Amino acid sequence: MKYFWLKLDKNFFQQHDVRLIESMPNGKELLLFYIKLLAESVPHEGNLRFSDDVAYDNEVLAGITNTDISIVEQAMKLFEKFKLVEIKEDDTINMTQVAEMTGSVTDWAEKKRRYREQQRTQEGHAEDKEEDTARTCPIRDKSIEIRYKEKEIIKKEKNEKTEKADEVMNYFNAKMGTRYRNRDMIKARLNEGFTVEDFKTVIDKKYNKWHDDPRMCQYLRPETLFCKTHFESYLNEVDAKPKTKFGNIETHDYNFSELERILT
Repeated sequence: MKYFWLKLDKNFFQQHDVRLIESMPNGKELLLFYIKLLAESVPHEGNLRFSDDVAYDNEVLAGITNTDISIVEQAMKLFEKFKLVEIKEDDTINMTQVAEMTGSVTDWAEKKRRYREQQRTQEGHAEDKEEDTARTCPIRDKSIEIRYKEKEIIKKEKNEKTEKADEVMNYFNAKMGTRYRNRDMIKARLNEGFTVEDFKTVIDKKYNKWHDDPRMCQYLRPETLFCKTHFESYLNEVDAKPKTKFGNIETHDYNFSELERILT
């Protein structure tokens, strides 16, 4: 079996002769009749004939297209005048535009096409469709290759960010003795241009400052350290000098040169 299709150009209704026909009384019915004749003639290479011995007349055309006989009579005169149809010597009706408006495919090819479409739908392989199009349209090969490379770059960058976010979270959990898993805030800061070392710096600074403070140690968590409103200010904090302990007695670092100057 062979399948046929009729292709109407997007500017079909803008053609001079088509616009003239449509502007006439019963214009839309005339055009509908014309399209029905086109469709009827597609399997016969644009020719309309009842049999080798019998040609179509207006009454038969009215019957096979379900069109009023008066419309058929008016239409055939117009179509012949505008050279949309040609009546041959043996009264065969030839639809002059059909050759450039039709396509066909064999039954086997149609089944193969449907099978491929079903496979793509089930597997979600949109890339396969692009590759098939590229085989039949070489001019698109370059643009498809560029899009493919762009997708690969985006995929690579996404994987790199995920690896960096994992590294930061593992460092945080090891430092704090916790088991946090949500990396959304880390990825958000990475997207803003901060580095893994920036995260480690913030983690170390806040750990040193808060882990011995009963009131502040509860804030050693990702949503506090990595949130947009705090992260950059934490990163730029000046490290406080650690206190020195002798036994249970805390001492402080002093500038002895300055003390000597004051005392003298």
